[in-house]
Amino acid sequence: MAVRAALASVLLVYALIASAAERLEVAALSIPGAMQDVAFARLVGAPDLDALDFAVAIPAIYRAYEPAYGTGDTEVWCRPSDWSRLRRNEPHSGRYGALIAQESLLITYDAAKGLFRDGEGRDERNLPERFARLEAKAVRIERLDAGGVAMLLIEADIKPTERVRALYVATKQKETRMLYYLPQRPWSDADALVWGRVRDAVIAAREHAR
Repeated sequence: MAVRAALASVLLVYALIASAAERLEVAALSIPGAMQDVAFARLVGAPDLDALDFAVAIPAIYRAYEPAYGTGDTEVWCRPSDWSRLRRNEPHSGRYGALIAQESLLITYDAAKGLFRDGEGRDERNLPERFARLEAKAVRIERLDAGGVAMLLIEADIKPTERVRALYVATKQKETRMLYYLPQRPWSDADALVWGRVRDAVIAAREHAR
């Protein structure tokens, strides 16, 4: 009976979230059981980084999968219906959002200098200039190192339909992993909640490590 009750609870949460006009909504995400805890190291695709083994809350309707069309070590956390679309090499629906982890080729970590750099000669100290030229709003570029792991947060609203929400993580293999949020269209308070839970968990880990 207990197992059936638990399963019924999960299905109820899923149904409530999946209503709301085919979008994530803050009210639905506030229902008990609407979020699941995932280790940040697992989420970003660096399971060997023990310092990042802290919990991050993401929507319970998200599942992880690796696309089958040659994207290497990319992993997408999204709703199963979007998972099915991507499996068929179709674009993401633009509903419910998604968290995507992959190797970063544009922004990488220079261990010798202790700085994150882009591919155009800039580093984290003058990256704001790049967004200034784009007239971006709400720009936030901040180091969030925790437990000896170098991490960089980048947020910027370039236009209403283009919002950057990304975390860059230096790994033991000298590669840089990127975790970014693919929002719903249009952006909503639910998107801010989903990304905010991830970002704030990393900030809390940094404060705890100090």
